[in-house]
Amino acid sequence: FYLAIGSVWTFASRAAAEAGLDPQSTGNVLAIASVMGIAGAALASCAGGRLARRAMLTAGYALLAASLVALAVMRQAGGYSAAIFAFKFAWTFVLPFILATVAQIDTSGRLVATLNFVIGAGLAAGPLLAGLMLDAGGTMHALFTIATAVAIASFAALRHIDRRTHASVSSQP
Repeated sequence: FYLAIGSVWTFASRAAAEAGLDPQSTGNVLAIASVMGIAGAALASCAGGRLARRAMLTAGYALLAASLVALAVMRQAGGYSAAIFAFKFAWTFVLPFILATVAQIDTSGRLVATLNFVIGAGLAAGPLLAGLMLDAGGTMHALFTIATAVAIASFAALRHIDRRTHASVSSQP
């Protein structure tokens, strides 16, 4: 998850420049995107415990993937802005549901204890790998496409582990 998130957010200003935004407009758009992130976290806080966690997790990942696809195909400032707003909203909306899923899966407490390390490693490795790819001639389109695939793989892995854990708990006497 954080490989995709970190790589995209780190190079968001480069994508804005490619969409035709000047530095001041880029700063404004990214500031508004951060407000959208606050809105995503607030909505997750309000919905948490009231709505089905799996449904919210699925909705959050779907919006994240859609925003990444939009970033890959949107070439104009308006499209970029809408996509980056949705990206930041989805990121902060889905994260609490990811953490809740991991906490529910982790019966020993060891996984949750190492989660900050994993998050930090993803936040460091994502921009590093993206930067290396871009330096080697990769495009922002390729970055967003790869980030979409990584986000989908993250969702699939989380759902697989959740299903296995749920099945083993259900089969216990």
